[in-house]
Amino acid sequence: MKEPKVSIVIPVYNKVEFTAACLHALAKNTTGYDYEVIIVDDCSTDATPQFLSTLSGDVKVLRNETNRGFARSCNKGASLAAGEYIIFLNNDTVPLAGWLEPMVRAAQADAKIGAVGSKLLLEDGNIQHAGVVFSRVSLPHHIYHRFPGGFPAVNKKRRFNAVTAACMLVRRELFEQLEGFDEGFLNGLEDVDFCLRLRAAGYEILYEPESALYHFEKQTRGEDLEKELLSNQRFFNKWGSHLPRDDGYYYQEDCLSFYVPLVLRDKPLAKVNHLVCPGCGRSEGEFIDGFGEYDRYRCNNCGLIFSYPMKAKDYNLAYESDDNYCYRENENWWRNRYLEVTTDRYFLEGYFEIIRAFLKEMAEELPLERRRLLDIGFGDGVFLKMAAEMGFAVSGFEVSQKSLEIARRFVPEARVADNYDKLPGPFDVVTILEVLEHVGDPLGLLYRAYGLLSPGGYLIIGVPNADNLIARVVGHDVIGNYPPHHLTLWTEKSLKNLLSKFPFGEVRTSYSFPGPQTLCNLFQTFSPGAIQGKTAAVDKEALLDVLTTDNPLGKMLANMLNCIHRNYGATLFAFCRK
Repeated sequence: MKEPKVSIVIPVYNKVEFTAACLHALAKNTTGYDYEVIIVDDCSTDATPQFLSTLSGDVKVLRNETNRGFARSCNKGASLAAGEYIIFLNNDTVPLAGWLEPMVRAAQADAKIGAVGSKLLLEDGNIQHAGVVFSRVSLPHHIYHRFPGGFPAVNKKRRFNAVTAACMLVRRELFEQLEGFDEGFLNGLEDVDFCLRLRAAGYEILYEPESALYHFEKQTRGEDLEKELLSNQRFFNKWGSHLPRDDGYYYQEDCLSFYVPLVLRDKPLAKVNHLVCPGCGRSEGEFIDGFGEYDRYRCNNCGLIFSYPMKAKDYNLAYESDDNYCYRENENWWRNRYLEVTTDRYFLEGYFEIIRAFLKEMAEELPLERRRLLDIGFGDGVFLKMAAEMGFAVSGFEVSQKSLEIARRFVPEARVADNYDKLPGPFDVVTILEVLEHVGDPLGLLYRAYGLLSPGGYLIIGVPNADNLIARVVGHDVIGNYPPHHLTLWTEKSLKNLLSKFPFGEVRTSYSFPGPQTLCNLFQTFSPGAIQGKTAAVDKEALLDVLTTDNPLGKMLANMLNCIHRNYGATLFAFCRK
């Protein structure tokens, strides 16, 4: 009997109607090469087993006794493959006429091609997959997702660092050499991981748009938040900073380096938008304005305001050029700053009062051996000192070498490093205070933080509130909420949306609001006289006296502040229990 050229491995789990449609299209539209079909039923609970029992001919059917997931099912099917090439095919795809020949021809034409991916279309004819790219704002994602199928950039044969295994051809000997898909992934990113391993072995990944299929994405497995989270964590742990971050090269090649604002301003593709929101992962950004080399967008799904590109400031260089950072090396400055924090005279009064109250509650709840705290992005280190004096064993992560030096000088009891490997967890409390808005990959940072938390541990996040009253009055840019200093602006809705990607048992939010001292400073700074360069028209001491003494006007203003605090607080906090 002649050996098949291609072995088509189809893992299935329920959705018998999709499997039937896929096999029908496969039989009708597959020509040019001998092939076999290997179906792996991943313990379906619908009519799938009965349907598969009716199949005959060059179709092999395997069944898992328990649900084992995509990677294991694919590996099991591949172990029986006889073809020179293996094609992994989702059962929620519909191959179109002539889909197979271009994939095989592409692999035969160049021995360095390790895998070939197809153009996948949504039911409406728009793009579901035209290659996988890696950006600074999200997990790996499909480039030009939901762009029209006829868009020129999605019809170019070219190399990527990854393609989807919803339809992917691989040389069988290479698949066996790399020991198949990593079965530690649970229905997500196993294909991207495999492609990156192919690239590391010296092979190339080709996108072949002449091979086209419909793909009704996520119909078979659906979505499982916990499995997705575990797969994402595994992916970051394996690849971390080694990801190629390559999306910009493709946009430049397509003469679309700045296509997102162009698309939104000129609207040639009214409902099409590439830009992935770093908070919710949806391509829902709406152009707001430009700020230097950055453009800013508001996500129509979660409300997050974010910048493009998501390029963070170099905080090592910042110390050399910004006096605010250099002051931190001065012992008197540092001691005064610590006094402000511990006596609640910090610029944003109420900020550390909230944190202290929560840590005090934790210290009373947790035994001594479970008071392990990690502060990510500790800056000047005063919070580390405060937590240490409250009875916590403190550790800190910081990218700035100057911050590390300052912390080692003023907080010698803290364990600090610029490498997470030097700060092994787990930790009972992880804090990310005034950091999330500065980083280019907030989702990746939270995956890291979540992985470092002990079961039952707490994650505390503090970010400037995009809805705060001061920003509404004087504007975000006046108070420093602009790129590259702040790449994202968070509201309660957008922060909760981000946190919903993690299976926290409890999430509660709170706000801090400037107290009398801060308001006096603001009135003095933004009074008409001060703005015109004259002596401030506000008597700070007199105003402070009104706001802090027991008098009718002071009580009225205090009530107003409390109302504003609940709705437009300057800082948004989230307290999350794992």
